[in-house]
Amino acid sequence: MTDRPKVSLIMKVYNGEKYIREAIDSILSQTFKDFEFLILDDASTDASAEIINSYNDERIRLIQLKENKGLIYGQNLLIDEAMGEYIAVMDCDDISYPDRFKKQVDYLDKHPEVIMCGSSRKDIIDGRVEENIPCLQLSNESISFLMCFGNYIFTHSSIMFRADLYKKEGFRYGEVDISEDYAIILAMSRKYKVYCIPERLVAYRIYPESQSKIKADRIEKTTNYLRKENMKYIDISKRSKNYLMYFFSRGSADGNFKLFVDSVMELADYYGVDLLNDKNTLILFNGIVMDYLYRVKKLNMKLWKSVRKSPFSYLISLKTKFGLMFLAGCMIKRKRTKGV
Repeated sequence: MTDRPKVSLIMKVYNGEKYIREAIDSILSQTFKDFEFLILDDASTDASAEIINSYNDERIRLIQLKENKGLIYGQNLLIDEAMGEYIAVMDCDDISYPDRFKKQVDYLDKHPEVIMCGSSRKDIIDGRVEENIPCLQLSNESISFLMCFGNYIFTHSSIMFRADLYKKEGFRYGEVDISEDYAIILAMSRKYKVYCIPERLVAYRIYPESQSKIKADRIEKTTNYLRKENMKYIDISKRSKNYLMYFFSRGSADGNFKLFVDSVMELADYYGVDLLNDKNTLILFNGIVMDYLYRVKKLNMKLWKSVRKSPFSYLISLKTKFGLMFLAGCMIKRKRTKGV
Protein backbone atom coordinates (compact mmCIF):
# COMPACT_ATOMS: atom_id res chain seq x y z
CA MET A 1 0.00 0.00 0.00
CA THR A 2 1.32 3.48 -0.91
CA ASP A 3 1.87 6.23 1.66
CA ARG A 4 -1.45 7.70 0.62
CA PRO A 5 -4.07 5.01 0.05
CA LYS A 6 -6.21 5.31 -3.03
CA VAL A 7 -9.41 4.80 -1.02
CA SER A 8 -10.51 5.49 2.54
CA LEU A 9 -13.62 3.55 3.53
CA ILE A 10 -15.35 5.24 6.47
CA MET A 11 -17.84 3.46 8.71
CA LYS A 12 -19.54 4.80 11.82
CA VAL A 13 -20.72 2.22 14.37
CA TYR A 14 -23.06 2.52 17.31
CA ASN A 15 -24.29 -0.72 18.84
CA GLY A 16 -23.88 -2.54 15.56
CA GLU A 17 -22.80 -5.95 16.85
CA LYS A 18 -25.58 -7.79 15.01
CA TYR A 19 -24.36 -7.03 11.49
CA ILE A 20 -20.95 -5.42 11.77
CA ARG A 21 -18.89 -8.57 11.18
CA GLU A 22 -20.63 -9.16 7.86
CA ALA A 23 -20.06 -5.51 6.92
CA ILE A 24 -16.36 -5.60 7.81
CA ASP A 25 -15.82 -8.89 5.98
CA SER A 26 -17.35 -7.41 2.83
CA ILE A 27 -14.81 -4.58 2.85
CA LEU A 28 -11.80 -6.77 3.59
CA SER A 29 -12.86 -9.01 0.69
CA GLN A 30 -12.61 -6.24 -1.91
CA THR A 31 -10.66 -7.17 -5.04
CA PHE A 32 -9.15 -3.67 -4.99
CA LYS A 33 -6.61 -3.71 -2.16
CA ASP A 34 -5.19 -0.18 -1.89
CA PHE A 35 -7.42 1.19 0.84
CA GLU A 36 -7.58 2.11 4.50
CA PHE A 37 -10.58 1.21 6.61
CA LEU A 38 -11.56 3.84 9.18
CA ILE A 39 -14.11 2.74 11.75
CA LEU A 40 -15.54 5.07 14.38
CA ASP A 41 -17.05 3.40 17.43
CA ASP A 42 -19.44 6.03 18.77
CA ALA A 43 -19.32 4.86 22.42
CA SER A 44 -21.16 1.60 21.76
CA THR A 45 -22.49 -0.25 24.77
CA ASP A 46 -22.57 -3.64 23.07
CA ALA A 47 -19.77 -5.84 21.68
CA SER A 48 -19.09 -3.73 18.58
CA ALA A 49 -15.59 -2.65 19.68
CA GLU A 50 -14.62 -6.19 20.65
CA ILE A 51 -15.68 -7.48 17.25
CA ILE A 52 -13.70 -4.77 15.45
CA ASN A 53 -10.60 -5.42 17.57
CA SER A 54 -10.78 -9.14 16.79
CA TYR A 55 -9.53 -8.40 13.26
CA ASN A 56 -5.81 -8.39 12.61
CA ASP A 57 -5.63 -6.28 9.45
CA GLU A 58 -3.31 -3.27 9.19
CA ARG A 59 -5.79 -1.46 6.95
CA ILE A 60 -8.28 -1.12 9.82
CA ARG A 61 -7.94 2.03 11.90
CA LEU A 62 -10.33 2.21 14.85
CA ILE A 63 -11.31 5.48 16.49
CA GLN A 64 -13.19 5.10 19.78
CA LEU A 65 -15.23 7.85 21.42
CA LYS A 66 -15.95 7.82 25.13
CA GLU A 67 -19.19 9.73 24.65
CA ASN A 68 -21.81 9.21 21.96
CA LYS A 69 -21.64 12.12 19.50
CA GLY A 70 -24.08 11.08 16.80
CA LEU A 71 -23.90 10.48 13.08
CA ILE A 72 -23.09 14.00 11.85
CA TYR A 73 -20.13 14.45 14.20
CA GLY A 74 -18.87 10.96 13.37
CA GLN A 75 -19.08 11.37 9.59
CA ASN A 76 -17.22 14.68 9.65
CA LEU A 77 -14.54 13.32 11.99
CA LEU A 78 -13.96 10.29 9.78
CA ILE A 79 -13.72 12.43 6.64
CA ASP A 80 -11.25 14.76 8.37
CA GLU A 81 -9.15 11.73 9.39
CA ALA A 82 -9.27 10.02 5.99
CA MET A 83 -6.04 10.02 4.00
CA GLY A 84 -7.27 8.47 0.76
CA GLU A 85 -7.62 10.12 -2.64
CA TYR A 86 -11.18 8.85 -2.68
CA ILE A 87 -13.49 8.47 0.30
CA ALA A 88 -16.06 5.69 0.26
CA VAL A 89 -18.95 5.45 2.70
CA MET A 90 -20.73 2.43 4.16
CA ASP A 91 -23.10 1.96 7.08
CA CYS A 92 -22.27 -0.79 9.56
CA ASP A 93 -25.32 -2.89 8.69
CA ASP A 94 -24.86 -2.90 4.91
CA ILE A 95 -22.62 -4.88 2.54
CA SER A 96 -20.23 -4.00 -0.29
CA TYR A 97 -19.78 -6.60 -3.02
CA PRO A 98 -16.17 -7.58 -3.92
CA ASP A 99 -15.79 -5.43 -7.07
CA ARG A 100 -17.30 -2.27 -5.61
CA PHE A 101 -14.04 -0.38 -5.01
CA LYS A 102 -12.48 -1.51 -8.29
CA LYS A 103 -15.39 -0.35 -10.41
CA GLN A 104 -15.82 2.97 -8.62
CA VAL A 105 -12.10 3.76 -8.69
CA ASP A 106 -11.95 2.89 -12.40
CA TYR A 107 -14.86 5.22 -13.11
CA LEU A 108 -13.52 8.17 -11.09
CA ASP A 109 -10.03 7.76 -12.55
CA LYS A 110 -11.47 7.97 -16.07
CA HIS A 111 -13.89 10.85 -15.32
CA PRO A 112 -12.03 13.64 -13.49
CA GLU A 113 -14.99 15.99 -13.94
CA VAL A 114 -17.12 13.79 -11.67
CA ILE A 115 -16.84 14.46 -7.94
CA MET A 116 -18.85 11.48 -6.72
CA CYS A 117 -20.23 8.19 -7.94
CA GLY A 118 -22.61 5.74 -6.31
CA SER A 119 -24.18 2.54 -7.53
CA SER A 120 -27.40 0.60 -7.70
CA ARG A 121 -28.11 -1.82 -4.88
CA LYS A 122 -29.76 -4.96 -3.64
CA ASP A 123 -32.02 -4.98 -0.58
CA ILE A 124 -31.68 -7.35 2.37
CA ILE A 125 -35.12 -7.82 3.92
CA ASP A 126 -35.56 -10.34 6.72
CA GLY A 127 -32.40 -12.08 5.57
CA ARG A 128 -33.56 -12.32 1.94
CA VAL A 129 -31.58 -10.57 -0.81
CA GLU A 130 -33.92 -8.89 -3.28
CA GLU A 131 -33.49 -6.77 -6.42
CA ASN A 132 -36.28 -4.25 -5.90
CA ILE A 133 -34.72 -1.19 -7.53
CA PRO A 134 -33.94 -1.25 -11.27
CA CYS A 135 -30.41 -0.62 -12.54
CA LEU A 136 -30.76 2.41 -14.82
CA GLN A 137 -28.22 4.26 -16.93
CA LEU A 138 -28.78 7.94 -16.12
CA SER A 139 -26.98 11.01 -17.40
CA ASN A 140 -25.69 13.66 -15.03
CA GLU A 141 -28.42 15.96 -16.32
CA SER A 142 -31.11 13.42 -15.48
CA ILE A 143 -29.64 12.81 -12.04
CA SER A 144 -29.57 16.54 -11.26
CA PHE A 145 -33.18 16.87 -12.40
CA LEU A 146 -34.42 13.88 -10.39
CA MET A 147 -32.50 14.94 -7.28
CA CYS A 148 -34.76 18.02 -7.14
CA PHE A 149 -37.57 15.69 -6.06
CA GLY A 150 -35.68 13.61 -3.51
CA ASN A 151 -32.99 10.97 -3.29
CA TYR A 152 -34.47 8.40 -5.67
CA ILE A 153 -31.05 7.35 -6.97
CA PHE A 154 -28.23 7.05 -4.45
CA THR A 155 -27.80 4.72 -1.50
CA HIS A 156 -25.56 6.34 1.11
CA SER A 157 -23.55 3.13 1.54
CA SER A 158 -22.65 3.18 -2.15
CA ILE A 159 -21.06 6.61 -2.57
CA MET A 160 -17.39 7.35 -3.23
CA PHE A 161 -16.12 10.92 -3.71
CA ARG A 162 -12.94 12.89 -4.32
CA ALA A 163 -11.48 13.83 -0.94
CA ASP A 164 -9.46 16.87 -2.02
CA LEU A 165 -12.29 18.47 -3.97
CA TYR A 166 -14.81 17.74 -1.23
CA LYS A 167 -12.60 19.39 1.38
CA LYS A 168 -11.61 22.28 -0.90
CA GLU A 169 -15.27 23.19 -1.42
CA GLY A 170 -15.97 23.00 2.30
CA PHE A 171 -18.68 20.37 2.01
CA ARG A 172 -19.75 19.10 5.43
CA TYR A 173 -22.40 16.83 6.84
CA GLY A 174 -24.72 18.76 9.12
CA GLU A 175 -26.98 21.03 7.07
CA VAL A 176 -29.71 18.84 8.56
CA ASP A 177 -29.56 16.22 11.30
CA ILE A 178 -31.51 13.61 9.34
CA SER A 179 -31.65 12.80 5.60
CA GLU A 180 -28.02 13.87 5.76
CA ASP A 181 -27.17 11.64 2.79
CA TYR A 182 -29.64 13.48 0.54
CA ALA A 183 -28.33 16.83 1.79
CA ILE A 184 -24.64 16.12 1.11
CA ILE A 185 -25.22 14.48 -2.28
CA LEU A 186 -27.50 17.34 -3.31
CA ALA A 187 -24.82 19.86 -2.31
CA MET A 188 -22.18 18.07 -4.39
CA SER A 189 -24.49 17.68 -7.38
CA ARG A 190 -25.22 21.42 -7.47
CA LYS A 191 -21.57 22.24 -8.16
CA TYR A 192 -20.16 19.16 -9.90
CA LYS A 193 -21.13 16.17 -11.96
CA VAL A 194 -22.21 13.02 -10.13
CA TYR A 195 -22.92 9.55 -11.46
CA CYS A 196 -24.62 6.32 -10.46
CA ILE A 197 -23.04 3.14 -11.79
CA PRO A 198 -25.91 0.96 -13.06
CA GLU A 199 -24.69 -2.15 -11.26
CA ARG A 200 -25.63 -3.53 -7.84
CA LEU A 201 -22.37 -3.02 -5.97
CA VAL A 202 -23.86 -2.84 -2.46
CA ALA A 203 -26.65 -4.38 -0.41
CA TYR A 204 -28.83 -2.20 1.81
CA ARG A 205 -30.33 -3.78 4.90
CA ILE A 206 -33.96 -3.01 5.75
CA TYR A 207 -35.35 -4.09 9.13
CA PRO A 208 -37.92 -2.77 11.63
CA GLU A 209 -35.43 -1.03 13.91
CA SER A 210 -33.52 0.71 11.10
CA GLN A 211 -33.44 4.50 11.21
CA SER A 212 -35.35 4.84 7.93
CA LYS A 213 -38.26 2.99 9.54
CA ILE A 214 -38.14 4.66 12.94
CA LYS A 215 -37.80 8.25 11.73
CA ALA A 216 -39.99 8.19 8.61
CA ASP A 217 -41.99 11.32 9.49
CA ARG A 218 -38.89 13.38 10.30
CA ILE A 219 -37.20 12.17 7.13
CA GLU A 220 -40.18 13.30 5.06
CA LYS A 221 -40.25 16.76 6.66
CA THR A 222 -36.52 17.23 6.22
CA THR A 223 -36.66 16.06 2.62
CA ASN A 224 -39.41 18.61 1.95
CA TYR A 225 -37.18 21.32 3.43
CA LEU A 226 -34.17 20.30 1.31
CA ARG A 227 -36.23 20.13 -1.87
CA LYS A 228 -37.59 23.61 -1.24
CA GLU A 229 -34.17 25.08 -0.42
CA ASN A 230 -32.66 23.52 -3.54
CA MET A 231 -35.13 25.39 -5.76
CA LYS A 232 -33.47 28.68 -4.74
CA TYR A 233 -30.45 27.70 -6.86
CA ILE A 234 -32.52 27.03 -10.00
CA ASP A 235 -33.23 29.67 -12.65
CA ILE A 236 -36.70 28.94 -13.98
CA SER A 237 -39.80 31.12 -14.21
CA LYS A 238 -41.15 32.57 -10.99
CA ARG A 239 -44.49 30.85 -11.59
CA SER A 240 -42.96 27.38 -11.88
CA LYS A 241 -40.46 27.90 -9.08
CA ASN A 242 -43.12 29.16 -6.66
CA TYR A 243 -45.43 26.27 -7.48
CA LEU A 244 -42.74 23.63 -6.95
CA MET A 245 -41.55 25.30 -3.74
CA TYR A 246 -45.14 25.33 -2.50
CA PHE A 247 -45.53 21.63 -3.32
CA PHE A 248 -42.20 20.72 -1.76
CA SER A 249 -42.71 22.72 1.43
CA ARG A 250 -46.21 21.41 2.15
CA GLY A 251 -45.66 17.81 1.20
CA SER A 252 -49.15 17.80 -0.30
CA ALA A 253 -50.59 18.73 -3.69
CA ASP A 254 -53.36 21.21 -4.52
CA GLY A 255 -54.55 19.26 -7.57
CA ASN A 256 -53.52 21.79 -10.24
CA PHE A 257 -52.02 19.00 -12.29
CA LYS A 258 -51.51 21.05 -15.45
CA LEU A 259 -49.42 23.58 -13.54
CA PHE A 260 -47.46 20.73 -11.95
CA VAL A 261 -46.70 19.23 -15.37
CA ASP A 262 -45.82 22.61 -16.88
CA SER A 263 -43.47 23.32 -13.97
CA VAL A 264 -41.66 19.97 -14.08
CA MET A 265 -41.30 20.16 -17.86
CA GLU A 266 -39.71 23.59 -17.49
CA LEU A 267 -37.43 22.18 -14.81
CA ALA A 268 -36.45 19.31 -17.11
CA ASP A 269 -35.68 21.80 -19.91
CA TYR A 270 -33.51 23.78 -17.49
CA TYR A 271 -31.35 20.68 -16.93
CA GLY A 272 -31.40 19.70 -20.60
CA VAL A 273 -33.49 16.57 -20.05
CA ASP A 274 -35.89 15.35 -22.76
CA LEU A 275 -38.14 13.88 -20.11
CA LEU A 276 -40.81 12.23 -22.23
CA ASN A 277 -38.27 10.54 -24.53
CA ASP A 278 -35.66 9.53 -21.95
CA LYS A 279 -36.92 6.08 -21.01
CA ASN A 280 -34.78 5.54 -17.92
CA THR A 281 -35.45 8.97 -16.47
CA LEU A 282 -39.15 8.52 -17.13
CA ILE A 283 -39.22 5.22 -15.25
CA LEU A 284 -38.17 7.04 -12.07
CA PHE A 285 -40.21 10.16 -12.79
CA ASN A 286 -43.38 8.08 -13.11
CA GLY A 287 -43.02 7.37 -9.39
CA ILE A 288 -42.78 11.10 -8.70
CA VAL A 289 -45.98 11.76 -10.65
CA MET A 290 -47.72 8.96 -8.77
CA ASP A 291 -46.51 10.46 -5.50
CA TYR A 292 -48.03 13.79 -6.53
CA LEU A 293 -51.39 12.14 -7.25
CA TYR A 294 -51.31 10.30 -3.92
CA ARG A 295 -50.79 13.62 -2.16
CA VAL A 296 -53.72 15.50 -3.73
CA LYS A 297 -56.12 16.17 -0.86
CA LYS A 298 -59.29 16.75 -2.88
CA LEU A 299 -60.14 14.50 -5.79
CA ASN A 300 -62.60 15.59 -8.47
CA MET A 301 -63.38 15.01 -12.15
CA LYS A 302 -61.55 18.17 -13.19
CA LEU A 303 -58.36 16.61 -11.82
CA TRP A 304 -59.06 13.30 -13.53
CA LYS A 305 -59.64 15.02 -16.90
CA SER A 306 -56.46 17.05 -16.44
CA VAL A 307 -54.40 13.90 -15.92
CA ARG A 308 -56.12 12.21 -18.86
CA LYS A 309 -55.12 15.11 -21.15
CA SER A 310 -51.51 15.09 -19.93
CA PRO A 311 -48.51 13.09 -21.22
CA PHE A 312 -48.88 10.93 -18.09
CA SER A 313 -52.40 9.65 -18.78
CA TYR A 314 -51.11 6.07 -18.93
CA LEU A 315 -50.55 6.19 -15.17
CA ILE A 316 -54.31 6.25 -14.53
CA SER A 317 -55.22 3.62 -17.11
CA LEU A 318 -58.49 1.91 -16.21
CA LYS A 319 -56.70 -1.38 -16.78
CA THR A 320 -54.86 -0.81 -13.50
CA LYS A 321 -56.12 -0.96 -9.92
CA PHE A 322 -54.78 2.52 -9.24
CA GLY A 323 -56.53 3.94 -12.31
CA LEU A 324 -59.89 2.49 -11.27
CA MET A 325 -59.54 3.68 -7.68
CA PHE A 326 -58.38 7.11 -8.79
CA LEU A 327 -61.40 7.50 -11.11
CA ALA A 328 -63.78 6.33 -8.38
CA GLY A 329 -62.27 8.80 -5.92
CA CYS A 330 -62.60 11.65 -8.41
CA MET A 331 -66.20 10.75 -9.25
CA ILE A 332 -67.31 11.00 -5.63
CA LYS A 333 -65.04 14.04 -4.98
CA ARG A 334 -63.31 12.16 -2.23
CA LYS A 335 -61.26 13.99 0.39
CA ARG A 336 -58.19 12.32 1.82
CA THR A 337 -54.90 13.13 3.46
CA LYS A 338 -52.86 10.57 1.56
CA GLY A 339 -53.56 7.63 -0.71
CA VAL A 340 -56.50 6.89 -3.02
